[in-house]
Amino acid sequence: MKRPQLLESVDLKKLRAYLDESGGDGWTIWQPQKFTDMGFKADDLPFELHESGTGKYQITNSETGEVSDVQGVWNLSFLILLAHSLDLKPAGFMGRGFQARECTRLITPVIDAMRIKEEQ
Repeated sequence: MKRPQLLESVDLKKLRAYLDESGGDGWTIWQPQKFTDMGFKADDLPFELHESGTGKYQITNSETGEVSDVQGVWNLSFLILLAHSLDLKPAGFMGRGFQARECTRLITPVIDAMRIKEEQ
């Protein structure tokens, strides 16, 4: 299987570790370095401004408490981008966590197959 353009320079072992650690997370907003350290090009990432709301829509930091607007890569947006780059079509689910886990469920075996093929 040929790598899609999005994955040209990506360390698949690091990407696989990320999927195991954070793939089911539909909430986290990462700094782009999380992905550029794996080999993704910054220009290819879904970097955006996330505006904090109130109540359940308020962006919070588990270490420091409430924060305001945040610029970064939303984990769910990244997983959807990655799935589409692999021609995968995740089923629509209610809830970000369910959507993230569905993307990861589809992506993981494809990344594993790429790793095996490249190691041969």
